[in-house]
Amino acid sequence: PQNSAAPRRRPALSTSQTPVAERRFPVPALPREETPQGLVGLQNLGNTCFINTCVQCLMSLEPFANFFLENHHMFRLDTASSMKGTLALSFGELLHKMKHGRPFSSVSPGVLKERVGKFAPQFTGYRQHDAQELLRFLLDGLHEDLRVPLRISREDGSVQGARSDEEMALMLRVAGMQH
Repeated sequence: PQNSAAPRRRPALSTSQTPVAERRFPVPALPREETPQGLVGLQNLGNTCFINTCVQCLMSLEPFANFFLENHHMFRLDTASSMKGTLALSFGELLHKMKHGRPFSSVSPGVLKERVGKFAPQFTGYRQHDAQELLRFLLDGLHEDLRVPLRISREDGSVQGARSDEEMALMLRVAGMQH
C-alpha cells in the first residue's frame, strides 16, 4: 500500500504541457539587411495610449501611410490653413521614425501630441481620451493641412496650384528632409 502521507511529486511537464506564459521562445537575430522595417513601437506618455492606437491604425493603412512615408504630403501642405501644415509635418515625421527606426525600439509621439494639443486643447495633458474623437480630429486636421487644390489644364496638361521647385526645396529644408 502507498503511504498517503508521503508528498507526491508532480511529473515533469513536456514542452507541450508547459503553460505558454512560462515558455521561452528564442528570437533569431536577423542580419541587418534582412531586419524588417516598421517594427518600432510608440512610447506611452501617461495615459495617451489612445494616440498610439490611432497612429498605429493609420500606419497599418498602407496607401495612407505611404502617402506620408514617400513625402507626398510635402507637395500638398496648405501653409494658409489654421495649423499651417504643422500637423501633417509632425504626423509624417512620426511615421518616418516608426518605419525607419531601430527595430524593436520605441519612439515618442510627443511632437504630434503637442501639435494636437495646440489646436485641440481638449487633448492637452496626459489624461485618457476617446480614441475615436482623436482619430476624427486627426483626419480632419490632416485634410485641412493637405487641401491644396491642384488644377490640371485640359489644353496643355500643366498643373496649376502646384508648388514650385524652389518652394518645395525650402519646405523640405524646413522639415529637415532632402530634396
